[in-house]
Amino acid sequence: MPPPSKLAIVTSSVARLMKDKQSYQKELEEQEERIKKLENETSEDENAGYLLKQERGNLEETKRMIPDLQKRIVDASKKLEQQLVRRKLLSSYIDFANCAELVR
Repeated sequence: MPPPSKLAIVTSSVARLMKDKQSYQKELEEQEERIKKLENETSEDENAGYLLKQERGNLEETKRMIPDLQKRIVDASKKLEQQLVRRKLLSSYIDFANCAELVR
């Protein structure tokens, strides 16, 4: 089996990053709901404050990941666009070369 082309690699990279971003956004929503639930709970649990602090820390970490992923998506999309342009230019060149041979 031949190795994947650069275009295939870049395309799968963009798809993976988009999927990761969706996953982080879903995780962000779930963490916000868990925090609301912990804040609204009136329990005698000694660990409630600790758990709330941990959940808030996790929420902040997730929030920091999303802009980084967005930047990586933009960068990977630019690489994908470059690959598509190169492929189109190469295809045009090959078509031109084939036409030139037919004319001769």
